[in-house]
Amino acid sequence: ANISLEVIGAMYEQLIKPAERHRYGQHYTQPAVVDLIASFAIRKGREQVLDPGCGGGTFLVRSYARKAYLEPAQDHSELLEALYGCDILNYACHLSIINLAIRDLIDDDNFPRIHLGDFLRYAPGKLFSEQPVRIQAGGLVTEKKEIALKARTCDAILGNPPYISTKEMRARDKELYFGHARRIWPQYPWRRNADIYTYFWLHAQQFLKPSGYLALLTQAAWLDVEYGIPLQKWMLDNFRILAVLETEAEPWFTDARVATVVTILQQEDDSEIRAANRVRFVQ
Repeated sequence: ANISLEVIGAMYEQLIKPAERHRYGQHYTQPAVVDLIASFAIRKGREQVLDPGCGGGTFLVRSYARKAYLEPAQDHSELLEALYGCDILNYACHLSIINLAIRDLIDDDNFPRIHLGDFLRYAPGKLFSEQPVRIQAGGLVTEKKEIALKARTCDAILGNPPYISTKEMRARDKELYFGHARRIWPQYPWRRNADIYTYFWLHAQQFLKPSGYLALLTQAAWLDVEYGIPLQKWMLDNFRILAVLETEAEPWFTDARVATVVTILQQEDDSEIRAANRVRFVQ
């Protein structure tokens, strides 16, 4: 089956009421932008890929396509085994599952690894998803296999975290995320007024392999506001910044008029390599 991402994206936005979409900061990303991000982050066909805020599954489906292009020998189940998605909304997870499953309806092992829950509350090594295990004869489900996402296991983490400002976050969530950031990275002066995507950067890094790629489409505020200063320092201390892309010529969302930026990072522990890195700003 081959259902257009434009159709899936339209379904996703129609299923969510505008007020709810705004509350959860959910916006469908244009496929061309997703492909650009995936081309930076996914370099080989058998890499482990995570989208921490997968929505309707656009990033996961395009990652599936890129991995299949880079390594054509993989079958459907092998591709699915290397893709992980997470979303806080039940119907978003269902749509991601459908979006991936329909890539090959013939394959029996057609079980996308999608986690329903708040990514910022997911601890490495905990239960991520459950997969049915079938017997060869008859195709009956006999048991379930528990899937965990461990620390330092992802080659590429990419996606479009929710667009929720600090004013729209619940006080208990804000304190939880802020406290978590201070425990993991106590050397940086994190600010309580940071928007939620800040914490997606920090939390996602725990799952990234050395030399892995972290590529997120976020609001552009961190480039200019005070709470972005420690985030910029954190990026420079831990990554090679491959590219920062911003555009004023076209909207990257169908229904959101917010300043956005794509940031492509590669984890790098060697300070000399980081210092010699050339940062590209593309407008």
